[in-house]
Amino acid sequence: MGAVLLTGATGFVGREILDRMLERRRVYALVRAPDHNAAARRLPEHARLTAVAGDIEQPGCGLDRATTECLADEVTTVMHCAASVSFDLPLADSRRINVDGTRHVVELAERCQGLERLSYISTAYVAGEPSRLFRENQLDVGQRFRNPYERSKFEAERM
Repeated sequence: MGAVLLTGATGFVGREILDRMLERRRVYALVRAPDHNAAARRLPEHARLTAVAGDIEQPGCGLDRATTECLADEVTTVMHCAASVSFDLPLADSRRINVDGTRHVVELAERCQGLERLSYISTAYVAGEPSRLFRENQLDVGQRFRNPYERSKFEAERM
């Protein structure tokens, strides 16, 4: 069983996944930091854990060639849960982090010769006060907006 590459290990969901993976697997945790030492300071110490400084917003996740080659040789599972869940980010920033960042992680995963699994973990929010069951494809279920401008902005971004 090969190593796991985990993004988002410093976040709420990622920390839980990290703890579970460390029970049985070697984990490389991609952490936004200027260098590997700074990345390691953001994580708990563990014999099976290696902190890797990188940035999903950058092509190649901001990794140098040697680190990329090491991951490509050892990683068989990629678990991507790094994202921004900030509701007040401009749409372009949110897309850069959540869409382009995911694309960069997928491109890195494609370089892993023994890749068995790529998992994308997302956080979902529900707004509104529905009085009935609603499904993922039902985007408008009675959300309240503070003013008409917010509703028109929401509708424009959905297009």
